[in-house]
Amino acid sequence: MARRTPLLSAMNQLSKEMQKSANAAARERKRLEKAEILRSAQETESLYLYTIETITSHHKDCKPIVNWKSISNLPEPIKPKNSEKETKKIEYYIKNYQPSFFSKLFRLESKQLEKLNQDLILAQKKDSDNYQAEINKYNKDYETWEKNNNIANRILNKDYNAYIDYFAENNPFEKIELFAYSVQIEITENNNAIVTLREGGKEIIPENSAMVLKSGTLSVKKLPVSKYYDLYKNYVCSALYRAAREVYAILPLDGMIVNAESEIINTTTGNSEKAIILSIEIPKGSFDNLNMENIVPADALYNFKHSMKFLKTKGFQPIEPLKID
Repeated sequence: MARRTPLLSAMNQLSKEMQKSANAAARERKRLEKAEILRSAQETESLYLYTIETITSHHKDCKPIVNWKSISNLPEPIKPKNSEKETKKIEYYIKNYQPSFFSKLFRLESKQLEKLNQDLILAQKKDSDNYQAEINKYNKDYETWEKNNNIANRILNKDYNAYIDYFAENNPFEKIELFAYSVQIEITENNNAIVTLREGGKEIIPENSAMVLKSGTLSVKKLPVSKYYDLYKNYVCSALYRAAREVYAILPLDGMIVNAESEIINTTTGNSEKAIILSIEIPKGSFDNLNMENIVPADALYNFKHSMKFLKTKGFQPIEPLKID
């Protein structure tokens, strides 16, 4: 039997090591590919869940309640006086100037007094600049106080024009309008409001669900029609509650009706038309006993008088909005 030479043995050993390294590299590539597939799948699932949570949880947030009584009682800013602090300090030095022995010896009195007079000019300018800065701040603070005091008293006196003026300058619906076309408010003579939200349409609801399987791969499935419209219903209800909360946080209203408006296909003409799809009467203080963190928006409808025609497989249908009594 032929003996293996040391060179042949070394080459065989090297070949085995190279194959072992190649197999390890292949396993690592496969592991990394699998990890990337899992990461991508998890991101897609997280985005889907985040979207669902976002569009159905508007009602959980609201700007702080405005205490108009406290605002109306805020004292008027005090107009500042020119203290002339720096000027008075230098004037004191000038008035009480007493040359020292060496000042007299070297005849420095005139130079020292001249220096004090120059310091006085600088002090006067510094006092003037400081006073002007204080006046500028006062004028700005007074303008803000006067504006807030005026709007607070008008709102407390139920001046409906004040309601509209405030809404014109301070849009409480900015976050809702990220998911809706517009929000309009109408103040009625009996200190009630009609809020109409033109919702963003069914297109805002994801058509497909995303879920990571145990295998680490992503499963994307078309949402069942009933599930799709259930999400749509919760989205609309949540947005209406948020709109109502924002209005009640600002205005001392006695009552409110919130309506959702959408584009609906008129089956008799085939054309798209604006129509009210949900109308809710929300009395003042009605949210006080509700835990907004835990409610299901659509289920919470039954706490309120409302008008709705909803089909599980077709969604909202046009309705007549509620009227304020």
